[in-house]
Amino acid sequence: MFKINTTSGIERGGDIMKKGIILTIVALFALGAAAVATPVSTTIYSNPAGFYNVVAPPVVPFNPAPADVFKKSGGAPIDLSGGKLYRWDAATQGMILYDPDTPEDFGGILLGDGYCLLAVESDNFIWQYDGAPDGLPDSGNNMTDMWISLPLAGATLFGHPFNHSVPLANCFVTDGTQTVSFAQAAAAGWVDAWVWGWDAEGQGFIMVTPDDPDYPDLVPFHGYQIQSYVDNLALIIPAQ
Repeated sequence: MFKINTTSGIERGGDIMKKGIILTIVALFALGAAAVATPVSTTIYSNPAGFYNVVAPPVVPFNPAPADVFKKSGGAPIDLSGGKLYRWDAATQGMILYDPDTPEDFGGILLGDGYCLLAVESDNFIWQYDGAPDGLPDSGNNMTDMWISLPLAGATLFGHPFNHSVPLANCFVTDGTQTVSFAQAAAAGWVDAWVWGWDAEGQGFIMVTPDDPDYPDLVPFHGYQIQSYVDNLALIIPAQ
């Protein structure tokens, strides 16, 4: 789906975040992956006619290969063939399909990315994988805020990058020179005042807004679409 890109004025912040994640993962492996592995799981809604699920990894997978991340509880592979998995690349405003024969074209499963998974089995099933601790906490147990780059005005599908809910009202938007609240960014015309979510069970869109009593939060395992009207923005999702 939509790939996190770190470009232009946002590049330094995005690079810092990615380098921090890499260093944290290296440290975790030095301690022993088994000691810190976080198994995470969610229900994937499926129907023989095809049910779409807009999903996102809530923790950094130890092995980012799609075939390794997208597994059922018990380790059986999820069928990703025939255009069943794709992401949207915000930098090119184009769709990228996963092909098991050329997985390098798709890339790894990244924290902050949103993905569309088509499930065609007769029953719902559990998606489960192992990853790093939620929020990549440092030695003081402080989690890492995540930046979602919005390189071009237009639609960006992103993934909620935590294994806990975060109110949309607590998020920020930056243009590289100033950082404002999500509400202020919407008032300034940078972004819409909401993001679109997807109800996989009901197969319909939901609108997530800061003051909605039913859908005020970004929640684990879910992807969302944000509409921006200014190039080179970044959505900042606070960890705590």
